[in-house]
Amino acid sequence: MQLQYGLETNITIDGVTYPLDLSFNTILKIIDINNDEDLTLLDQLGLIYTLLFGFNDSELSDFVSDKDLEDLTDIYNLITKNLFETAEEDEFDEEGLLVKLGNKNDRQLYDIEHDAKLIYAGFWQAYGIDLYEQHGKLHWIKFKALLAGLPKDTRFAEVTSLRAWEPSKVDYDTAMRRNQQKVALPYEYEDYDEDDV
Repeated sequence: MQLQYGLETNITIDGVTYPLDLSFNTILKIIDINNDEDLTLLDQLGLIYTLLFGFNDSELSDFVSDKDLEDLTDIYNLITKNLFETAEEDEFDEEGLLVKLGNKNDRQLYDIEHDAKLIYAGFWQAYGIDLYEQHGKLHWIKFKALLAGLPKDTRFAEVTSLRAWEPSKVDYDTAMRRNQQKVALPYEYEDYDEDDV
């Protein structure tokens, strides 16, 4: 994010400039599409381009007609890396499709889907922003900046702080560990045994 420049909302491909929908809800839908194992790569890209460019079936057909799968993947990768600024810690599949938002920590501290209520509440509490009213409006890059900046008094920040907490070697805090497990993401602590705490 560079404040001295505006946010990119267009891309030029083969001399044609296309407006892009880079709103946060569109990007979250794209991540869902990328995670759908029932779709082929070509189907995924077709759905993604329909969302990003607002194509109807005819426009999509015209767009893909002279491009092979590698071209279509390259265009998508250009859009993700340059226009909606994916971070190094974001997770991509083998085709380069974004499948998970990363965290700057070694551990996953939040999950957009699992923590949706906390994120919604945090935006409302901290910024007075109703995320549902921002569908199609709030740019992805702005959304990520606001999410990263949610203050400590929001429940989202409290929960991610609990998840990030690690006991010191000197003082193992049992109560903190239990609180941490209460807000853990569903795939953490699968083998949790209270006697271990």
